[in-house]
Amino acid sequence: MTGEALRFEVVPGEEARRTGLPSADLDSDYIRIHLPRPVPAGRRPGAAPDREDLQGRQELLPRGDSVVFSRSLGIKRNSVVLPAGYELTGCNVPSQVLSEPDGRIRIAFWNAGPDAAPLRLTARKLAP
Repeated sequence: MTGEALRFEVVPGEEARRTGLPSADLDSDYIRIHLPRPVPAGRRPGAAPDREDLQGRQELLPRGDSVVFSRSLGIKRNSVVLPAGYELTGCNVPSQVLSEPDGRIRIAFWNAGPDAAPLRLTARKLAP
């Protein structure tokens, strides 16, 4: 973020286990990166992105047989979940399209730019 190189070191699996990675493989080496500032409370590096569930949301605007979700999202890593029974038909930012355990569709993205991402999703209801 600052352009400065991150300081890192290679540590054996035993040290990785002892210092915070309990599932570290003892036969592997790990890269430990020294971050320039603390990770925000309640988050950890590589944690799941923030998630916005669109079920019953007013931002889903009807457009014929489809719905549109259009909103500026400022979070760097984010995802939205479509209501049950909908399929994604369009998205204006590169994204991962994933399936939730209950079958709903989750669209996950990472905003690499400095400004909020003007996200626009379109979806349509599947036939029963």
